[in-house]
Amino acid sequence: MTEFSYDIVEDEYGEKLAIEFEYDEDVKSRLKGLSWDTTHRAWNPDADAWTIELTPMSIQAFEEEFDLTVPDEYKPDKSAGDDGGETDSEAESGTNDFQTATEQSSTITSESTGSDYDEDAAIEDALVDTRDISASGHGLTTYPAAQRINDVPVYVYNVLISTGDQAQSTAERRQRAYTAMREIREEYRDRAPPMAYAGDLEVVALHPIPGDGDLESEGIRGLKEAGERTLELSNQAERAQIQRLVEEAFKQRVADQNFIVHGMHKILESDPIPIHAGTGNFRLHERFDCAISVASSGRVYLHVNPKTRVQTNYTLDKVENHRLYPGIRLVTTYNGRGYRLGRILSERARDPTIDAETSVVDYHREDNPLIDDKKVEQIDSANRRVVTAYPMGSGGKQTFPQELLALQGHTENLANFDGDFWAEAQPKMRRSASARVEDAVEFARQVGDVPFDGTTLSFPADAPLFAGDSHFRVERLYETDAEVLKFANGRLGSHPKDVGQKGIYEPPASFNVLYVYPQQLEGDQADSFWDTFSRKLRSMGAEPDSRSDVTFEPTPKSEGPGDVDIQVGRQVPSDHDYDAALVVLPPEEGALTSFYQPYDELKEVLAGKGLHSQMIDRKSMKETGYHQNIALGLISAAGGIPFTVEGSLPGDSDLYLAFDVGQYFDANDDGRQDGIRVGASVTAITNEGAVLGYAHTGPQAGEQIPASALRRIARQSLLGYEERRGDAPDHIVIHRDGFMNDPIEPALEFLDERGISYDVVEVRKQAPARVVNQESGFANPDKAIACINDEQHLAYIATYGQPEPLAKGTTGTPRPITVERKHGGTDIETLTRQVYLLAQCHIGVANTTTRLPITTAYADQAATAAAKEHLPMTSDLETGIGFL
Repeated sequence: MTEFSYDIVEDEYGEKLAIEFEYDEDVKSRLKGLSWDTTHRAWNPDADAWTIELTPMSIQAFEEEFDLTVPDEYKPDKSAGDDGGETDSEAESGTNDFQTATEQSSTITSESTGSDYDEDAAIEDALVDTRDISASGHGLTTYPAAQRINDVPVYVYNVLISTGDQAQSTAERRQRAYTAMREIREEYRDRAPPMAYAGDLEVVALHPIPGDGDLESEGIRGLKEAGERTLELSNQAERAQIQRLVEEAFKQRVADQNFIVHGMHKILESDPIPIHAGTGNFRLHERFDCAISVASSGRVYLHVNPKTRVQTNYTLDKVENHRLYPGIRLVTTYNGRGYRLGRILSERARDPTIDAETSVVDYHREDNPLIDDKKVEQIDSANRRVVTAYPMGSGGKQTFPQELLALQGHTENLANFDGDFWAEAQPKMRRSASARVEDAVEFARQVGDVPFDGTTLSFPADAPLFAGDSHFRVERLYETDAEVLKFANGRLGSHPKDVGQKGIYEPPASFNVLYVYPQQLEGDQADSFWDTFSRKLRSMGAEPDSRSDVTFEPTPKSEGPGDVDIQVGRQVPSDHDYDAALVVLPPEEGALTSFYQPYDELKEVLAGKGLHSQMIDRKSMKETGYHQNIALGLISAAGGIPFTVEGSLPGDSDLYLAFDVGQYFDANDDGRQDGIRVGASVTAITNEGAVLGYAHTGPQAGEQIPASALRRIARQSLLGYEERRGDAPDHIVIHRDGFMNDPIEPALEFLDERGISYDVVEVRKQAPARVVNQESGFANPDKAIACINDEQHLAYIATYGQPEPLAKGTTGTPRPITVERKHGGTDIETLTRQVYLLAQCHIGVANTTTRLPITTAYADQAATAAAKEHLPMTSDLETGIGFL
């Protein structure tokens, strides 16, 4: 009798059962005789074994053929079986058990950190020694000061705006105050005291501000003394001002230590890391992103995130103009602010381009104190063509001389303009967890003593990692294998990859697929591609109802873009009944001919036909999980739901919304200002974690999204929810990217008018400290480790980490994200749990999870796709997801 051995292996379609045996022609023949539809039996040369699907029915077919039993350790859980090995009541019970545990945790947190503030209790708690190690086994690169501070006496000043100045909004008046503080720092340098914004045209300072109060910045007349007062630690708003004053004192101290200080979030070592290759136009520096926290007890914390930063000398006057394109990332040479290139104008440095009478030479000579006279004379003498650029985040078009804008040290720029530097720099930028801890400790100690209000603050970093105290809780919110996802028939799983065995939560109601491919693939090749994806779809429970083919003649790369979009558009009728499109792109680098990649063109023409599409890049087809991810994207494009976090999300929110704004720079779009287009989007996620849909404004030519457009997409989201649920939501959680500066107040006013309560939560892609596993040495963190500050409604959380495969190495450290409640009454732990769970259910990726929740991640993708006109216009909430 033939002896078999087994293993579980992974190929491009997912996990398989590998079957090994001494070569036997009869066994091989019987294996080949197994039902293909049931087992997908195949020879795997990498495993040197035959493989079958890792499903109960597949394994059962093998066992019956050979009259044997496969050991249990090589079988999937019974809950994955096609016979539904778990009853409805068992699935419901499992969900309730999980939900009850979550609710109990939230209840305990609410009782222990109630909203009633007890100052004496807070001070008493703060006197308790910092914990040696958190129960989670993790810590942060955070260092409490050895001293505490008290209430802070300050000097108060009013900012006087110029007569006739139109600064009416809160944002405009805040900007005037910041402009005044910037002028004071630039004029008085180290004599300028720590200052903070304190309200409507009001500034507070730790010491008297020197000078007579006259200021010269546009729109500002000067400062007027308004007396003195004491900022109290027990007052949340005043504590935020104290925190800002400590940050300013900290920056002054760090600058004295020979660091280059661009801000708390960008502190650089003055000497670069040695890089020997490249042009010399880029430099790699040690960078420290920092933050200060001040607790109501007076305890001060320094958070340190060790990173690296590429600095640049590669100004545009050194770059051949034909290599520049709209949207390329730039920075100013004098303050490091990020911009994107608009266009190169025909006007030159001496021509009036700032206004009807002012040239860039005039402006920087008279109004920019950061530029010295020698540089201005160089700009004047060269008299090069000027360029337009748009600030990152928000703001209107600005005009610059080429000498004051440099290529940002972004990965794309480094690869395109200095590949040798980039190749040597990359290994130095990736750090193990232990290396980052060492860097953070050294930086904290190097800062030394920080004078502040008669106290000297020091951050000794006696413990290399901070394990939490009464103000910051370091906790494991979920086990890494917690079954938080729901698949077909109520089956639970812990990871998106389980979709291959447990099936999709909800298939599309209709699944007619338009199949678009180059004419050269017509016949067997096109059928082979289709069979690959249709098998994957069928195995997940979403077999297409029909397939309709459209072919096109690809355009040689040298002749692009060509007319592929026209070819395809002519063949798709306006009254079609397709639900999604699967598009095979031509090979960009073929054996004989290289073809233009019509990705944008086909996305746009299909969107114009009301079709969401998934594109197949043939060179990526061998990547792990690629086929499954494309299949999931196609299911989502047709309105299906691959999996959800139903039953797992805590809190009382009925709906999750995320707003974002995307930009697209089109070099060929002369009809819009500098080729720039912006689009705003909202994604709507139900309280099961399912994507309800999205809405977007379409491309806008202005600098900001109109209020009417934001109200419109908010309205579409609510109506879409009501259509699905039958009534309006009672409570909504709104996520917004920390980088989004466009106001969402019009959308919030729309909710206020309808009596719908909401939380506004800012989800930032970075955190000012690293989360590190410290159970045995220093290692990358587990997922779901959070540092929670209930007092400040703030948390840092490792949404990505071990056991994800890419988080297991030592050449990089997963970055935590920041979650901060900006408005509302839901406790921060519940909001952080929601963010974590929504980061675990990215429906377009099955082989890994992502750092960002699907709310903000999908809003970002939808906004950019809307700006590119890759999405159909929405008159209501669109349920097909076509931007994955």
